[in-house]
Amino acid sequence: MKGDTPSGQKQHAGELKEDAYACVSVTETGCGMDMETMEKVFDTFFSTKFTGRGLGLPVALGLVKAHDGAVRIESKPGKGTTLQVFLPLARENIICAFPVTPWPFSWRLDTGRRLK
Repeated sequence: MKGDTPSGQKQHAGELKEDAYACVSVTETGCGMDMETMEKVFDTFFSTKFTGRGLGLPVALGLVKAHDGAVRIESKPGKGTTLQVFLPLARENIICAFPVTPWPFSWRLDTGRRLK
C-alpha cells in the first residue's frame, strides 16, 4: 500500500491482520524523502548514498515479514523520517529451549566513549 497524506508520504510494506502488535518507532530529523524515493526504499540495491549498498531496509523488511509483521515509513522532505516496525505479540508464554541468563546491568554503566 502506498499513499500520500497531508503530513507527508507514507510507505507500508507487509499486511497487518487484526491482531495485537508491538510497535518500535524510530524518528530522525534529517532531510526526509520525497515520494519518488519513498517508492524505492524497499527495493534491493537502492541507495541514495554513494557508500550505501541498498540492503538494509530490504533485509529488515524480509525479517519482519517472516515474523508476520510489517514496516511503515512516513517522511516529509525537509522534516525527517519515522520508521515503525510492527511485530505480532505472542499469544501464549514462550518456553525457551535453552537457559537465558540476564546480563548484569552494571556492566553498561559509565562505559564506552563519546565520539565527536
